[in-house]
Amino acid sequence: MLKRSSIVWGKLKGLPWWPGIVVDADDCGQSNVRNDHQTKLWIFWFGDHKVSQVESKNLKEFEENFCEKSVSKNKLLKCAVEEVLIILADRYNIEYSDPSSLFEWAKEGFKKKMPLPSGESISLYLPDIVKTALQKHYPKRKSESSSEDDSENEIVNVLNEVSKGRKSLEDICVMCCKSKNSVIMKHPLFVGGVCQKCKKDMDKIIEADKGKANDICVLCGQGGNLIYCGNSMCLCAYCKTCIDYMAPKGSFSKILKDNDWKCYLCEPKRQAGCLIKRREIYLSMSAATPIIPPEKVPIRVIGDTNAALSVLKKKKIAVDLYCTESSQLQEPSTSKRHDLYTDFSDEEFHEISADFVFGSFFVPSSVVDDREKVLESFSTSFYRFLYRLNGARVVMPSLFFFYMSDGEFMDDEIKSRVMQFLRVDPIIVMFPLKNIYLWTNVPPIKGIKNRKYSMKRNLHLEIEEDILDKFLEPLKNFYKKE
Repeated sequence: MLKRSSIVWGKLKGLPWWPGIVVDADDCGQSNVRNDHQTKLWIFWFGDHKVSQVESKNLKEFEENFCEKSVSKNKLLKCAVEEVLIILADRYNIEYSDPSSLFEWAKEGFKKKMPLPSGESISLYLPDIVKTALQKHYPKRKSESSSEDDSENEIVNVLNEVSKGRKSLEDICVMCCKSKNSVIMKHPLFVGGVCQKCKKDMDKIIEADKGKANDICVLCGQGGNLIYCGNSMCLCAYCKTCIDYMAPKGSFSKILKDNDWKCYLCEPKRQAGCLIKRREIYLSMSAATPIIPPEKVPIRVIGDTNAALSVLKKKKIAVDLYCTESSQLQEPSTSKRHDLYTDFSDEEFHEISADFVFGSFFVPSSVVDDREKVLESFSTSFYRFLYRLNGARVVMPSLFFFYMSDGEFMDDEIKSRVMQFLRVDPIIVMFPLKNIYLWTNVPPIKGIKNRKYSMKRNLHLEIEEDILDKFLEPLKNFYKKE
């Protein structure tokens, strides 16, 4: 039976099996969060050090299932598993010189275990790495503390004022609903304001990985009893506290019964009470274009293929660095694409200091008739691009980006979601037999009308290179020539 400090493999919807450790609600500041399903346990995830509730049926013993679940070349997963192996080695008094050597020990079935001294138990203590992370990131939620009974009445009174039309959502902080806290900014996703005290939590929402199951509510920025959107391109989390207060009565229990629930951002027309999607997040929000520098320098690029490299060279734009993979920083002449997906680290983003991030998606012929697999491939491609764009922006906030995709499979929901993240309307590049959607902040070329541009196929170029050849022409004004 699983208990506190048990190391497990856990599974969240839409995500791979991942190593974690069972913790108590008190450990992660959720002691007053109701557990409507007693089969749920709090899990601290190794690697990103986040916490979430998981059904017991989606948990398996780590050691017993090591070979089955850890056969993966995912770099992030390997790092997470290494953290676990170090903890287990310490528990079983296994000596090692290099943490990577522990993988062989694990593959051999965790042999050579040495028993702990008699009377010593590992069943209750948490490793230091876990305790440190929990103390740093998961203080007890004030809004759910039993010592603040007056706070609940205040929230109810404020929202009653809104429902009666005496106050506007924009005049209150929808993250805490405290009447005394003055609004300093708008909430970026929902109609309503944000106060100074909640701004730090708002920053966590903005910085959270898009399209991934994060451990914070998209409305209040805190943890708790979370439920996730069933849309695989969204996966936004909502805490029970926010839904109980902001949505119509009984909404949370109804959501739990819906196995394919779409959230208030994906289906804003649903009965949402005070959870009203801000229209602006789906409307055009023009992404800023970098200014022409007084002194032009060679361009530095992160791309998922070498297509842009050949076009830049053709246009005589000097290329200082062109990277397609994170394992090493490569010269333009030796860069290549790997089918194995790897992410750049923070150190690599700083070393590259990219001026331009490029990505593309074209439906593989092997899955062209399988919409589900097409969407899965597109999601992988787009969020890889988004991860790289966001990482590069930490170093260079003002940079160029360029993402193109086949248009046949795109419905309004997909286009809206991409537009939400990239904050620019797509240009529809129209060929005789197909349309390509293009999102970019590169200055527009002549001939674009109503966000549409007609092209004829250049039989001497691949369609990807053909589009890049047209739309990257303005970059000649920004970078040094060869």
